[in-house]
Amino acid sequence: MKKTLVLLMAMMFSGVAVGVQAATVHFSPGAVAMTIEPGKAAAINLSVNGNSNARYYEITLMVGTAVTQGNLPASWLKPAVANLFSMVGGSTTAAINLEVDVPAGTLGGRYTAVIKPQLIRASEDVSLSDISVAVEVPSQASCTGVPSLANVKVGPSNIWAPTEKDVDINVSGSVVVDTGCKVTGTYAMDSNGGPVSGNLNIDETGNFAVKIPIKVAKDAKAKQGTVYNGMLTVVDELGSKTTQEFFVQVDHDRGK
Repeated sequence: MKKTLVLLMAMMFSGVAVGVQAATVHFSPGAVAMTIEPGKAAAINLSVNGNSNARYYEITLMVGTAVTQGNLPASWLKPAVANLFSMVGGSTTAAINLEVDVPAGTLGGRYTAVIKPQLIRASEDVSLSDISVAVEVPSQASCTGVPSLANVKVGPSNIWAPTEKDVDINVSGSVVVDTGCKVTGTYAMDSNGGPVSGNLNIDETGNFAVKIPIKVAKDAKAKQGTVYNGMLTVVDELGSKTTQEFFVQVDHDRGK
């Protein structure tokens, strides 16, 4: 009888042990991507989902203290704590912010890591999933001064046009900026057919050459000739701007 009782109890405990299943915790989304400038921070909300067969469970974990498999330092992460609690078992959900702080002066590039959540307290065994994170850090502008225009040439600068006609105005020059500083340029010019504008298309060495098609005509009332105004504008990636005017004249008279 005693042996039978011991055997039955052993089978009961064996059956309970076989039925035990550890709680699981996973994150949604499990992979995140952010673009953060040096000296800035950003955060993404994560859903922490826990599940257990136990009637009662409590799980407390921390995210942001340990990383593996990448070049993103753990010091960039702001630790966050999540607590999962249930009196009836099954699944439960909490939310945390995954915050990343990129130090000032960080070189531009792609920084990645696998975040390993840390289990602080649990009422049972817990299986934790990882979080993959990728941070794109834009390269900082290397502009320290104001861009300038040099060697600007305009041709033709004088035109003879007794009647209205189409003329191509050739404008060329160069932009002087710090090495590595990116600039864009535009032009705008008067025309009998209305204002004409477009891009300068500055090459890698800072030079540009553009052909501006305009309509010109002689103004009989303008005894000194008609003047058409043009404007060149260059702007660097920090917003510093330089402008330079140029002029084309339609002669009133080419006689004596």
